[in-house]
Amino acid sequence: DAVLAAVGDMAVEATYSSGRYVEFNPKGVDKGNAALLLGEKLGIARDEIMAIGDNSNDIKMLEAVGLGVSVANGIPAVKAVADLVLERTNNEGAVAELLNTYVLHEGADQA
Repeated sequence: DAVLAAVGDMAVEATYSSGRYVEFNPKGVDKGNAALLLGEKLGIARDEIMAIGDNSNDIKMLEAVGLGVSVANGIPAVKAVADLVLERTNNEGAVAELLNTYVLHEGADQA
């Protein structure tokens, strides 16, 4: 709050990536915009992009892409914006769960 008050919240956005890390970026610079820009450069449509996250620094990314995914231990705000909440945490192979179940369809009957 002190940094935002000093520089103005019109210039900087603050997000958290854990209970001990705070991130400051210029207004409008976030993971969501980065994912869409990268997709554009690679010729990948928004609806074909998926992203996985767990904390407030991931919210704009999950909202921006075609499929926003929260790990099981994501904070409530992340789970609320996610299109899909996984059964596994970030420490239990959530990315493998996402890929195996929803990309490779190895566990499609479980979905």
